[in-house]
Amino acid sequence: MFGRDPLAFLVRLRDDFGDVVTWSLGSMRMILLSHPEHIAELLASDETRYRPIDVSWVFKQLVGDSVVRSQGADWRRKRSLVQPTVRPRY
Repeated sequence: MFGRDPLAFLVRLRDDFGDVVTWSLGSMRMILLSHPEHIAELLASDETRYRPIDVSWVFKQLVGDSVVRSQGADWRRKRSLVQPTVRPRY
């Protein structure tokens, strides 16, 4: 199902199993984070804390060259672009 409709697959994982889900993409173990606080931690943390994953072409179609797969200066630039959307609103 992931190959046919990646977004629907991930939405179903979240709906069926919650905000943090591990699943397999071929031989790779993946983690799906759906809660805004978890996503904010991933995007706002030190760039060396989480290492980008080398993913199959199918997953790459879903996330492209997004902040999730970036490193170094490219990661900092992309993080600064998305960070306002994940900041808490008071």
